[in-house]
Amino acid sequence: MGQTGEQREAMALTTPAVRRRAPTKIFLTLPRKVLQEKPGIGLGKFYSRLDLELRMLGADVTMLPLSRQPHKRKGNRTKLIFLHNGAAEEPNVLNTALAYADPYWHVDPKGVLGLSSAGDVPFVHADVDKAQAAGFFRALRRDFVKTRSSRYYQAREKLPVPEGAIAVFMQGDTGLTRRTMRPGSERMIRAVAEGAGGRPIVVKHHPLNTNPRDVEEVAALRAEGVNICEVAANVHDILEQCVATVSVSSACGFEGFLHRKPAIFFGKSDLIGFAQSAHDGPSFAAALEEALTGSRSYMRFVYWYLTTHCVSLHSETFIQEILQRAAAIGFDADRLGLDKKAVAALSDPKAV
Repeated sequence: MGQTGEQREAMALTTPAVRRRAPTKIFLTLPRKVLQEKPGIGLGKFYSRLDLELRMLGADVTMLPLSRQPHKRKGNRTKLIFLHNGAAEEPNVLNTALAYADPYWHVDPKGVLGLSSAGDVPFVHADVDKAQAAGFFRALRRDFVKTRSSRYYQAREKLPVPEGAIAVFMQGDTGLTRRTMRPGSERMIRAVAEGAGGRPIVVKHHPLNTNPRDVEEVAALRAEGVNICEVAANVHDILEQCVATVSVSSACGFEGFLHRKPAIFFGKSDLIGFAQSAHDGPSFAAALEEALTGSRSYMRFVYWYLTTHCVSLHSETFIQEILQRAAAIGFDADRLGLDKKAVAALSDPKAV
């Protein structure tokens, strides 16, 4: 027998309403200095675009200084957090940082730079289109090698660099090097000296963070008669002359690929599938031998790495790629409370 109108009304009064899950809040956590700068300056360019395009889709976005560390708070598993220079493997975190070549950025669930999830994915040479890779590689060489540009300020004058040297790039004492380094950086320099096989060694200290212990180790080795010297030359002038790069996990190793120079890392690196690793003198000697004799397709690897594992700030599909990465960890457009029509318009402008 069907229910009367009065019965249906009574049920409506006594049955609890089905509660919809509130839209996810999004937090962009970045250095206080970047927050205080004008939008669109330096690192802020990435976060300004991310903030604007998420808001245009209807997202609830808040920018916070890194010191607030929202990813460590109880109850924040329901919030999506973009964590600058992060290494937080949390179910609601995407770690962000400028990758090895501007304008490419990490937006990664595992970490950034040496700690990114790219290191877990094998590089398959045959899967990469040669023609696309070649054009991409030429463009990067034009932007970086020909202009002698890098992540940090570089000397504009040409300074002498010994031909055939092993180039050691120091990264100072930072959170990233402490998280990725196996031996201390000064021990790395000595290991290179032990396994160099008589080749000259050049050491370039980080322009913003020189570790005094590294300077002392170079001086001690030189006093022992090792052919080692510190140089302040432009990174591309060093890369042009050297036979291989050595670092904990420096971006200079990636820049060396633009010069078709192999890299050897003494720390954890997401490039290790294409490079060599070492931890002492004998292992460095073996890694150097492999680096100098092995065959590699630098242009295919560089193209694959940047276009597969990073997001270009200049990409027309910038926000779509961000949303794909958010969806991959469980934060799809519905969970983020995004406007459905606005999201549909990203792939089909006629849908508006």
